[in-house]
Amino acid sequence: MTLDTASSPALRLCVVSDVRIYREGLVLALDRVREFEVMAVEAYGSQAVAAAAAARAAVVVVDIGTPGGIDVVRLIRGAMPGVKIVAFGVDDSEHDILVCAEAGVSGYVCRNASTSELVDIVRSAVRDEVLCSPKIAASLFRRVASLAGHAPGPAEVLTIRERQVLALMRDGLANKQIAVQMNIAEATVKNHVHNVLNKLNVKRRAQAVRIDPGTTQRRTG
Repeated sequence: MTLDTASSPALRLCVVSDVRIYREGLVLALDRVREFEVMAVEAYGSQAVAAAAAARAAVVVVDIGTPGGIDVVRLIRGAMPGVKIVAFGVDDSEHDILVCAEAGVSGYVCRNASTSELVDIVRSAVRDEVLCSPKIAASLFRRVASLAGHAPGPAEVLTIRERQVLALMRDGLANKQIAVQMNIAEATVKNHVHNVLNKLNVKRRAQAVRIDPGTTQRRTG
């Protein structure tokens, strides 16, 4: 199936990355495709979501390789349920691809992919198709089967980063100290803490640190 570029309106794409060379390079590459209308978003986090919504983007291409990239995917998915999200810069590992899938991406592009592969993946996402290897497809089926047999508690849906932040919170570190320890921006730490509190269904840090990150049970000690 091919898109009818003669009769169909241009497909609006929005490129979200905090790395300028990535933004500009992807916009230049994707803008060569006649059915695409491409724009870049310099903001990140909630500002990126607002910019993508204002642009009425049908597809948002998110740089997943920068700190907080997966959180941006979740924010966009929550604010724009109908948009297609394509993650680029994904590590070619089963775990990282599953994390992207669970966050709500419609397609992913590994670090070593070409521009033509990115174009194909965007087109596939628009058609509600996912391009992936048989190995990854099998992993996705196994994940769906495991979810069908086991509904995870709130603590089990934390990402690796969020578990690391929670562990440092349990050690008594403040956001600024966590940022130094993990070598990430303090704003990114705040996003992680916000996500941890939401997923654990608590309002305060003191409540979060009393929950075992591997189970749904609160610590009594």
